[in-house]
Amino acid sequence: MPVPRQDTIVIGGGLAGLVIARELCAAGRLVTVLEARSRLGGRAYYDSIEGTDEYVELGGNWFDPSYQPLLAAEIDRYGLKIVHGDPGTDQRTVIGGRVLHGQLPVPYEDIVYLERGVWECLAASRRINYGQPWEEQGVDDLDVSWADYVRSLRLSPAVEEYMMTWTSASNPEETSALNIIVLFATFGHSAWAAYNSMELKFAEGTASLVDAITAEVRAEVHLDTAVTHVEQTAEEVIVTTADGRTFKATNAVLATPVNTWADVTFTPPLSKDKQEVARSKHVGTGQKIWMQLTDTPEGGVFGWGFGKGVNWLMRDRKLPEGGDLYVGFTGGGRLDTSDHDSIREAVRVFAPEAEVTRVREHDWLADEYSKGVWAVYRPGHFTRLHSALSQPEDRLQFAGSDVSFGQQLWMEGAFETAFRVTDDLLGRG
Repeated sequence: MPVPRQDTIVIGGGLAGLVIARELCAAGRLVTVLEARSRLGGRAYYDSIEGTDEYVELGGNWFDPSYQPLLAAEIDRYGLKIVHGDPGTDQRTVIGGRVLHGQLPVPYEDIVYLERGVWECLAASRRINYGQPWEEQGVDDLDVSWADYVRSLRLSPAVEEYMMTWTSASNPEETSALNIIVLFATFGHSAWAAYNSMELKFAEGTASLVDAITAEVRAEVHLDTAVTHVEQTAEEVIVTTADGRTFKATNAVLATPVNTWADVTFTPPLSKDKQEVARSKHVGTGQKIWMQLTDTPEGGVFGWGFGKGVNWLMRDRKLPEGGDLYVGFTGGGRLDTSDHDSIREAVRVFAPEAEVTRVREHDWLADEYSKGVWAVYRPGHFTRLHSALSQPEDRLQFAGSDVSFGQQLWMEGAFETAFRVTDDLLGRG
């Protein structure tokens, strides 16, 4: 039986969708939220490690309020507690098959090349005008693969290898250099600020943020409700779900990951640019692995290394029952995360004596409602297609960190797009 028409249907109950619903409801609008999963929060997912009382962030995790004012405002609004991580002090970098110990990530004789590589990235980041459409910025020469960009700098082999680790969630050959360069721009053109951006986290997990926002949402919320068809007419938007229900509203917002857009039929079809991105998909294929380790150095290991296995490893905290909780990242098919032995071998590249006692992850690539991690765009997609992703199409709006300007990696991107969409909808009267 059809549901009476609302003012707005929000498709997706992640951070962006929840904030849009909160703001519209506060303005007196009638809102329905349709979420495919059995929980809210989207890629902010705080859950336990089986057999323990330890909770970990399977999705979004870190932030820096100094450079992310919208998230900072949410933290202040709800009085959420934040804490520092405990990443460890023993830095180990694998370069050319060698394990380097200490704060220098490359051999001493290569430091001048590292300095030049970082300087080139920072100089390139100053060409980016935050918020201006990509196609108007004149940065087409930076919208090439990260691998090609790094090679063009003519650095030493060691520095080139180290800089390739910066695309921990994707293959450098498939990753636009702008994914990396805009990261420096969003952190005040500071390599140090970007490097230290994964330090602060919520004391009670992103669940504390999701729950706080949800408590203020006065909308009709439907979980386990996957959308299969969005139809626009001259008067309304008609949304059909997988179980055959129909919802109607004056406007709708699609606040789901772009890699899932191709699973929805749109009438009329989305713009050609949106269709191309939905069809080709972004290349964020990273996997985040939480590991309970024993027999690791007391000071904690912080490891980098490009190759087969975990290419980024960091301690999160020491565990009360003994051992440490570590988080590792891999991507581009470099590790079979279902194979416990492979994970142990990857960890032992950085900590040879380590034992892996427990593993917890969420396979975002296999998750039918994400089909990837944060958005990592292909070469050419920023300057040719990205601006179209956030453009409204008649009664249909688009939100979520994937379509934000330069904040695809961060929760801040969800808030940026949520407030933009809210302002637009409220401005329509």
